[in-house]
Amino acid sequence: MWRRKKAPEPSIPSLDSRPADPVQTHPTGESAQQAVIGEALVLKGEVSGTQDLTIHGRLEGGLSLSGHSVTVGRAGRVQGDIVARVIRIEGHVKGNLQGEELVFLGPSGVVHGDLTAVRVSMEKGCKFKGHVQVALEERPARELSEPQIVSPVPGEEDPGEVTPGRRRFRREPGIPRSRE
Repeated sequence: MWRRKKAPEPSIPSLDSRPADPVQTHPTGESAQQAVIGEALVLKGEVSGTQDLTIHGRLEGGLSLSGHSVTVGRAGRVQGDIVARVIRIEGHVKGNLQGEELVFLGPSGVVHGDLTAVRVSMEKGCKFKGHVQVALEERPARELSEPQIVSPVPGEEDPGEVTPGRRRFRREPGIPRSRE
């Protein structure tokens, strides 16, 4: 009549059930793994690659991850220049930052160097010493076309044959007509 319920047996995680590597999705829709430099690591030398990177340890040297993002965590320390698509600083950086899209300084971020990016964002509490240069987005140049010869404006007389010294151009809307 009265039965005791069995306590569930604790499950032991198998090697196959380990969490996978951190995966993020880029704005382009493709997924990329994220590399992490842990707090106990110190790297010396130039670092480059083709994936996102988070730094919680120390890096002494330049970092180039064009087209990807770099995050320097609160415990992270970088001594060298950083080039990446998006740069997020929560720790300390001594070097120039060049972001293809954005350079973000969080409230605990400290930067001694110059910033160059299309967008720069600094939160209250961050410390920054250097220059900021906001780069313009690359836009395709407008092709210049030849001036267009148009018919006379209604109500004006026809100038007849257009001579090299006398051309009529189409005027842009909102620009008043000049009187000669």
